[in-house]
Amino acid sequence: MDYIKTYQEWEDKINSLVDILLKKDVLLRQYAIWLEASEENTTWKGEDMYHRLEGVLQGLSDVDFIPGTGWMNFVAVVGEVQRRTELDLGVCPYLIHDIRGFKKFEYDGDKLKNSLFRCEKNKDLSTTSLKSCLPPNRSNCEYRKADSAR
Repeated sequence: MDYIKTYQEWEDKINSLVDILLKKDVLLRQYAIWLEASEENTTWKGEDMYHRLEGVLQGLSDVDFIPGTGWMNFVAVVGEVQRRTELDLGVCPYLIHDIRGFKKFEYDGDKLKNSLFRCEKNKDLSTTSLKSCLPPNRSNCEYRKADSAR
């Protein structure tokens, strides 16, 4: 395993994983369909599909990098792929995160602006664990439910 020592190494690793996943368009589209079906129709609420994507990313990197402390590396990769493809790949679209800023602080000692992640739907809702905004936990979110009911 390669240990990451700088922010640039971390960013390069994230971007590499994003690029690899973006080349797997058919897989990503199938995954998004399976995830939607699982969240709506199974007792796993998407957790089964979520673990598949986590396994793919661990295979492409390693188990020490993915998911990463507080699921930051997983969210950084999947969130970016999700943003570029406009597919729902498991990261709640209302999650506002600045993982890159946090990693700049962690690796390079830049000023830390905020170590909490926020909800776009509820400005007062912050979380220290990104896992609460991923399957299966995101399906229990009252703000996500309220928005999808409209």
